[in-house]
Amino acid sequence: DYQRLAQKRKRALDKVRAGAMLKVENAIKKVVTAVAKKERIMLILRSEQTVFWAPPLDITDIVLKGLNKNLPSLKVAAPGK
Repeated sequence: DYQRLAQKRKRALDKVRAGAMLKVENAIKKVVTAVAKKERIMLILRSEQTVFWAPPLDITDIVLKGLNKNLPSLKVAAPGK
């Protein structure tokens, strides 16, 4: 019984986490799109997908500032609700 309860709670927590991460990812996409349009950038790659890049091309700080401005906080529902 305990294992079933633990699995149920884990699934509920995973569902809530996935929903929250989707909101964050959507906010990041909006910020990245805005930066790309403003700076006329044609290609943006995630750093974990890139072996080498020139530091002046890194827009991480700009994106994080935009994300903090557009999504300063995120309310996450309690699992199971």
